[in-house]
Amino acid sequence: MTVSIEVNKSVLDALKTKLNAAREGLKNDGPAMRQVAVYLDQWVQRNFQGKGGNVGGWIPFAYGGRLTTKAKANAKSIDGRRYIQSNAQLLMDTGALRLSFLPFVRKGVAGIGSALPYSKPHEEGEGLPQRRLLPKNAEVEAPVFSILENFVAVQLRKAQ
Repeated sequence: MTVSIEVNKSVLDALKTKLNAAREGLKNDGPAMRQVAVYLDQWVQRNFQGKGGNVGGWIPFAYGGRLTTKAKANAKSIDGRRYIQSNAQLLMDTGALRLSFLPFVRKGVAGIGSALPYSKPHEEGEGLPQRRLLPKNAEVEAPVFSILENFVAVQLRKAQ
């Protein structure tokens, strides 16, 4: 016993055209990758604003403030050579570190990073307490997949 179906050539050609259009739309993932990069930037900025709140909070200053060798306003002397600035904001006083994190997009890859030499020691805890600045993959996987799934759905709708 057999079953055979004859498909109209024009219908088949139309389906192939739609499939090719969807394939071409999916090749241009730049807009989706830019959305992912923006999401990562927002994650990092919220982490700074929340003083590490996205990662469970940052370890505070060891002496209750920033240790410095210069006498400044609102600085208490420890031993005449070192001072503690109790009003200093952890990793945010100048804003240089926070502003150094720049999102990027490269062929099929989106990310965020900083070129400042002291960002890595804070992130990894090299010689000082670890204060994570960046998300781990598992922490951003679901929102990133949602962005990419939405991109695929839009491209498939366009091809219909």
